Amino acid sequence: MNKEKEEFEDILTRIKATFGLREGTLIIFLIGVISVRAMGLLSFVKPEQLNWVIFSLIVWLISNFIFRFLVEKQNTASGLNNLYLSYDILVELPLMSLMFYNIGGVEWMGAIFYLFPIVFTNIIFSKKRALLVCSAVSIYYSLVVLLPYFNIIPFKPFFDLGFNLYQNLNYIIVSLLFSVLTFYFIGMVANIFTDLLKERARELVSVKKSLEEEKATLEIKIEARTKELKELAESLDTQVKQRTKELQEKIGELERFQRLAVGRELKMIELKKEIERLKKNRRLKRISRDYKIKYKSYGKDTYFRRGGIKRVS
Repeated sequence: MNKEKEEFEDILTRIKATFGLREGTLIIFLIGVISVRAMGLLSFVKPEQLNWVIFSLIVWLISNFIFRFLVEKQNTASGLNNLYLSYDILVELPLMSLMFYNIGGVEWMGAIFYLFPIVFTNIIFSKKRALLVCSAVSIYYSLVVLLPYFNIIPFKPFFDLGFNLYQNLNYIIVSLLFSVLTFYFIGMVANIFTDLLKERARELVSVKKSLEEEKATLEIKIEARTKELKELAESLDTQVKQRTKELQEKIGELERFQRLAVGRELKMIELKKEIERLKKNRRLKRISRDYKIKYKSYGKDTYFRRGGIKRVS
């Protein structure tokens, strides 16, 4: 399904590319012929012939616009191919032959106009269809050359050469052979050139797809790596928070230990002081007990001392 869609888009793009060139060429020729007729630059040409040329160009241009509209309505590659082939053989080539017939036929170079459908067809179609168009061009050209030669239709000269080349058998044979071979040669060259462009386009498409696949792969890898880095960052953030919490807990423990240690030291100092005070009090009590125990029975100046009683006068 994708292949059919790609083929349809490819053919549609190539057909649209021919619109501008075909329409531009027709408009330029139409303006040129109208200007020549209005200014009377080709007084030796019958106005009727120029009128037929103008008519052919106008109808050709209108048919091209109609063809453009019909192309936009197609939705399949086969529909586009059949429409373009029908337009070429049934519309464009008859109009081109009518114009070629009215500008001197085989006695002038009007056959160059047949190269346009040959080139366009080889750009758009396959080799078989392009060969079919080349054959149709050769048939239309041969009819325009041979019908006047056999006096089936009147010959319309464009220039007064003083002799009738269209009745010269050798000239007719050479013109037919040269023109038909040129048609096929131009078609073959255009087809080869188109194949080269198509191959190059396929290579570019292949490279584009490869780049898109690599891009998609890189995007997936980048996304995975980004996710991995994000998870790593989140893990590191979690670890930092956990570590910070642990450090805060340890700091809290150290602060509590410091408070306890300081309090313990302070208590130790207080205890030492208390011990010193108690020791001092105990010593004073001992001294008081040893030397200053006063008994009322001996009088106020009598003190008891271990080992005897002493009276103080």
